[in-house]
Amino acid sequence: MAEQTTRTPTTNHRPPTTYVQSCQGPHEKRLLNHLLSTYNTLERPVANESEPLEVKFGLTLQQIIDVVSGEILKSGSKQPDFVSDFTNNHNQLE
Repeated sequence: MAEQTTRTPTTNHRPPTTYVQSCQGPHEKRLLNHLLSTYNTLERPVANESEPLEVKFGLTLQQIIDVVSGEILKSGSKQPDFVSDFTNNHNQLE
């Protein structure tokens, strides 16, 4: 699968975003265009604005590179990417 990095066009309401573009079929491309065309990164991903936003953070330690002065740990790590957003729903029959 060929991948290339592209930038989205800048608008007044959100900063430019870097993402990886992948090769997909016409139906998947249409679905992604539909879901992302009106997506606003400044909106909170909750159905009701009075609901709290639950954030879970995970980190996987892959490698300890160095320990400096017995206090600072330099490491290689990986942060898993997963976001649950109610606004990115679609009808599976379409």
